[in-house]
Formats: sequence, C-alpha cells, structure tokens
Amino acid sequence: MTKKRRFGISQSLNQGFSETINAAENNVGSVRFEVIALSRVETDPENPRDLLLTVEDLRQGTFKNNKDKLAEYEKLQSLAETIKRKGLMNPVVVYRHGERYRLVAGERRFLASIIAGKEDIQARILATKPPSLDLRLLQWIENTEREDLSLKERMGNVKSIINEYRKEKGEIELTATLLKELTGISLPQASCYMSVLQAPSDIIAAIIEGRINNLDKAAYIAKIKSTEVRLKTLKACLDGSSLKQLHALVESEQKVLQKKPIITNRKQGRVAQRVNMGVTNKPDVIKKIIQVVTQQAEYSSHSRHFDGVDWKDYSHVTQAFRKFIELLEREVGTQ
Repeated sequence: MTKKRRFGISQSLNQGFSETINAAENNVGSVRFEVIALSRVETDPENPRDLLLTVEDLRQGTFKNNKDKLAEYEKLQSLAETIKRKGLMNPVVVYRHGERYRLVAGERRFLASIIAGKEDIQARILATKPPSLDLRLLQWIENTEREDLSLKERMGNVKSIINEYRKEKGEIELTATLLKELTGISLPQASCYMSVLQAPSDIIAAIIEGRINNLDKAAYIAKIKSTEVRLKTLKACLDGSSLKQLHALVESEQKVLQKKPIITNRKQGRVAQRVNMGVTNKPDVIKKIIQVVTQQAEYSSHSRHFDGVDWKDYSHVTQAFRKFIELLEREVGTQ
C-alpha cells in the first residue's frame, strides 16, 4: 500500500523541471554528474528549510547538548542507515560556489551521508547558480517531499517563492490561483496558504513557536472575524482540539454572540445629571467666552460684573467664570 503524501506538486510542474534539467544536461558543461567530497559541499543559507542541525554539529558532536538538534539527528539516522546499506539512491543537486559546491536540493541526504560516515556523495552539478525563482521552486519541490516539514518551514518556502516572483514581476497582487500555478499545489491548499499569510499576529506567533503545525487549522482560525471567537478557537487548537472540534466550537460561539444584546457606547451606572464644562490653562479662553456672550443685547447688563477681573490671575478668572455660569443659569431658569 502506497503511503499518502501530505503535500503534492502537480505532474505538469514536476515534468517541467525534469525537462529543464534534462535539456540542460544535453548541453555540454551545463549539468554533469560526479562523486564529490562531502568536505567541499555547503548548505545554502538562503534555503527556507529550517534545520537546526549543522555540519559543524555533526563533526564536533555538539548536537548532543541540544534536545532539538538531537531530535533532528535521530530522525536522520534512519536515512543514514539506508545510505550505508544501499548507497544514495537520489543524487543531491549542487552548483559551483567558488571552490566549493552549494546545495540546491538534498540537505537531509547530505547530512545523513555525514552521519553514515561517508566521505563523498553523488551529485548533479549545475554549472551556474539557478535564477533565484527557479532555485526557490526547486527547493520547494525538494521540501514538499518531506513529511516532517513544519508549518513554519512551509510558510518560509512559500514566502521565499513569492518574494522572488515579485522581484522578477513587480509588486503584483498575489492570489490563490497564482500561488497554485507557481507551486503546483491544489487551489484549496493555495487558499489555505493565502489565509495564513494574512493571519493575525497571534496565529503567526503560534506557528513560529511551533505550536501550530496544521495548515488547515491555522487557515480556519485565521478566517474567523470575531476577535473573541478567534482567541477561544486558537486556545482550543493549542490545547489539542481537532479541526472538527474547532468547527463545533466556532458554531457554538457564534450562536452565543447572536443572542447577546446590542450594547451602546453609553457607560453603565447612574445617569449623568450635570454637564462638565472642562478645564483650560488659558485664561484668555474664559475671557473670550464671557466677552462674546455679554456682547449680546440680552446679556449685556452682566458685563459690569467682569470689569475688574485680573485676567492673568487664575484664581480671579476661576471666580469670574463661576459667576458667569451662575448668571446664565438664572437667565435660563427664568425663560
């Protein structure tokens, strides 16, 4: 029984890359196969695959002091045993980088060969570094074959492809359909990636921390519009709820929200029974208010109360304004 692959690449895209490499292979000097020394191979620092384990860790044994690196080492041991018994079935892909070779695809095979105690490795050597977009797509093909690839790493792959594509084509609008065409994944998968790319920061943080590794769950939570419901759903996801359980939770929470009464902006408590006139540190503001009002015929008789006010003295101005309000209240009260 064949094992179901979690991620896929369209047959047409895979065939397209095969044809590209085969065509290059027919041009003398473009592509060749060789057995090269492992000591001359280095990983690509720009490859979005996020392995913690390094060549130095393996050769110096420092990975033993780091539980995450030790876990990666243990995962690679199975591949290393296969390489010991049967050799490397699929050559790595490299390109010339000065006096050394830089990996395009095959980082796990490269590290597993070191673990297996090999001194050399079979490689398909490209004469020059592939264009940036082609390089990212080749690495995407390599990485989609990996079943233990984290969501953080997959998102890194997608972002790298998008960035390189925009460098070539400009700041065009990215759609799920375009992402599908670039990577060869299905349209529903591309839509999920798009949702996660636009997800709120709390979901992104959970992915970066490795607390969410399921693309469907991350995409589903990212689409929830209510912040309250999203936070509850995210917590449930981090606590181990299945996608089906998350759907049930959201449906339940939405029913609760529909029953909640509409709350106005008015603060609860006693009803206000007086107006706060505010505060100012500019006495001239108070002077201007009093002058404008007392210039009106109906209030002109009150101007005499303010002839002796020292408008530079805050205490005088405060008393004057209180008197002004008192006079106005009397006027309004008699109307």
